[in-house]
Amino acid sequence: SVTREAEVSAQARDFNGETMAGRMVMGVRVRFPESAYNAFARIQPPFDIPAFGEGNATQFHGFGVIENVGIIKEVEATLYGGNFPHGFSVVLVDANGVEREIFMDNLQFDGWRTLRWRNPNYIADVRHRELSKLPLYPSSNPFVKLAGFIIYRSGQEIGGDALTYIRDVKVTYDTATPVTERDINDD
Repeated sequence: SVTREAEVSAQARDFNGETMAGRMVMGVRVRFPESAYNAFARIQPPFDIPAFGEGNATQFHGFGVIENVGIIKEVEATLYGGNFPHGFSVVLVDANGVEREIFMDNLQFDGWRTLRWRNPNYIADVRHRELSKLPLYPSSNPFVKLAGFIIYRSGQEIGGDALTYIRDVKVTYDTATPVTERDINDD
């Protein structure tokens, strides 16, 4: 794989004149087999993103790790589609190591678009939720981290190269534990 800086055209409707590397946009080129069978490509970092740094629990916050995550309400991904009829998923891992794949939509559009997944089981009215108190110990504070992306190709579609650019992923969630100032630092 090759990573290069790319600049958005000055005539572009969205993000014009910005450099891709400066805006942390990831370009993905997948070469799918040309045979008529289903295929997928998993895009992931070459190493596991650490949830906690040495002595600093928030060291990796904003770099693929979200702390204090309760119920996920919504996931958004901003992508540049090249009108490819392939599916796109975001893969998240929780504090227990459980991997969840969230299918966003297909990439059959041209230009920048924000794909959005809304949790169908999310209960917006807190009066209708069933609450339970669970101790954190011996578990860590709940978190979610980005494990990667998956692009799917149906066997009915033409193989070959597929291109997309991933600008960002945003997660909307309820906090798992209240954020309060404590009298004693437990660490």
